[in-house]
Amino acid sequence: MRRIVIFYLIAFGITWAGEFAVILSGGFKSASLIVLYSLAFTSPTIAAIAVTHWEGGSPAVRRLLRQALFWRWTPIYLIALTIPNGIRLVALYLSGWRGPWWSLAPADVFGYFPLLFLAPMIFEEFGWRGYALPRLQERWNPLLAGLITGLLWALWHLPIWFLPANSAPHGLLPFYFLWQTAAGVVSAWAYNASGRLLTAAMVFHVGLNLGLVATVPASLPYAAIGMAAVAALLARPLSRAWTRGGQPSAPAVEG
Repeated sequence: MRRIVIFYLIAFGITWAGEFAVILSGGFKSASLIVLYSLAFTSPTIAAIAVTHWEGGSPAVRRLLRQALFWRWTPIYLIALTIPNGIRLVALYLSGWRGPWWSLAPADVFGYFPLLFLAPMIFEEFGWRGYALPRLQERWNPLLAGLITGLLWALWHLPIWFLPANSAPHGLLPFYFLWQTAAGVVSAWAYNASGRLLTAAMVFHVGLNLGLVATVPASLPYAAIGMAAVAALLARPLSRAWTRGGQPSAPAVEG
C-alpha cells in the first residue's frame, strides 16, 4: 500500500507542479512553462516506471511496458470505444445541442492524433491501470479499486479547470468528478472483463478522448449521469470478478 501511495504522490507532484506553474503565471508565457505542462501529462507513466523499478528492477519495468503489446482480439475493445461515445452523443442531444457532434474537420484529426490516441495510451494508462489498479485489486475488489482509481484520476486532472484557456463554468466540477470517477469503474470493468488486458483500458481511454472532442459544457451533466448509470450496471459483474479467496478471477498479463 505504501508504494501505491508513493506512486500517486509522484504522479500528482509532477502534474500539479507543472499545471499550477502555468496557472499562477497566467498562461504559457515561456518555453519552460510549455515544457513543464507537457511533462505533466507523462507523470503516471514516469511514476509507474520509477516505483516498479524500485520494486523489481529492470525486469519488472519490462513486464509493465510489455502489457501494451498484448492486443488479443476481444469484443471488449469495441464496447470500450462505444460506451463513452454513445453516452456523449445522447448527452449532446439531451442538452439541446444541434450542431455537429464532431468538432474537428477530417484533416485536423491527424494533427490531434497524438493527443487523442498516443497520449492516454503511453503517458497515462501504464500508471492508472497498468500499475495502480492491479495492486489495488490485491487489497480490494475490482469495483472499489475502480472507484478509487477513478476518483484519483479526476483529482489528478483538477488543475486543468483553472487554466487561463479553460472557459468551462466551475459549477460543472461536480459533474466532471462524477463522469471521471464513473469512467474509472468502466475502465476497471474493461480491464478485468478482457482478461486483465491493459490494452482494453487504453482503448477505453481513447474512446473517452474521442468523446471529449464533441463536448459542450451543457452536455456534461447528462454525460456524467449516463456514465454513472453504466458504471452502476457494471458494478455487479465487477464484483463477480472477485473470488472468495480474495484474488481477481482473471490472471494478470505477465508477458
